Amino acid sequence: MKKFISVMGFQYCVQDNGRNNTPMVFLHGLPTSKELFKVLSPQFENDYRTICIDLLGYGESEKTGRHLEHWERARNLSRLFEEMDLAEIILICHDLGASVAMELIASCPERVSRLILMSPPVYPDFREPWIVKLVRAPLIGPLLILLAKNLLLKRSIERALFHRENYGKFLQRDLEASFSGWKGSRALLRDLRWGRPKQAFARYPEIMKGISQPVLILQGMMDPYIPVSHAERALNDIPHAELVLLEEAGHFLPLDVPEEIHEIIRKFLQEIA
Repeated sequence: MKKFISVMGFQYCVQDNGRNNTPMVFLHGLPTSKELFKVLSPQFENDYRTICIDLLGYGESEKTGRHLEHWERARNLSRLFEEMDLAEIILICHDLGASVAMELIASCPERVSRLILMSPPVYPDFREPWIVKLVRAPLIGPLLILLAKNLLLKRSIERALFHRENYGKFLQRDLEASFSGWKGSRALLRDLRWGRPKQAFARYPEIMKGISQPVLILQGMMDPYIPVSHAERALNDIPHAELVLLEEAGHFLPLDVPEEIHEIIRKFLQEIA
């Protein structure tokens, strides 16, 4: 069931199956939305309360009109969890969602019982993708968003998929709609100018070393955005972590190989139950 929840003056769009089971929360990354999980999340619905959230500025959640730092996103999400009475969750996150998860783990570790990180950008030496660099340019960026927004979305996602046809099948229409119009264009511009890794991720290596929860890291071998070496570093930095490398997968794992991801996550959760 889709619903809108107001938290700290902002409105979130949430897809919640409403079951009386363990909550499993899905956080998408840049530049996607909750629809990234439209194939993956239903596979868990018989056993979990699946909750897919549009981060502020994305999808059907409110376009805030200003840039949000990762720690602000984590604070607002914590309030959202309180509003939804989610005391302890399994957190499944991709890309930007994994970065925000670092802030959540640091500020309210008691809320997360299990953590699954997919294609996680978490190190200060992370190199921004080409589309982010283009959009950061003072004059070129706004012009590109104005003239070629949907083409930029299409190219940046398709090039990071092993199964490229899945973008058109599962995500393209929803993503283009979520960034439609002038307000959507401004939101996308802000989202792509999310910050600099050296500052935004500065605390994350230390945060990872203090994580006590079981963690599963999933990384596509064909990912053009997140180096495999960063996933391997995270495996070494997080005390109770497991890493699975997927050979025929790119960056957008829930879209690229949802069935394979489902089996890996289910096995992980069963083994640590």
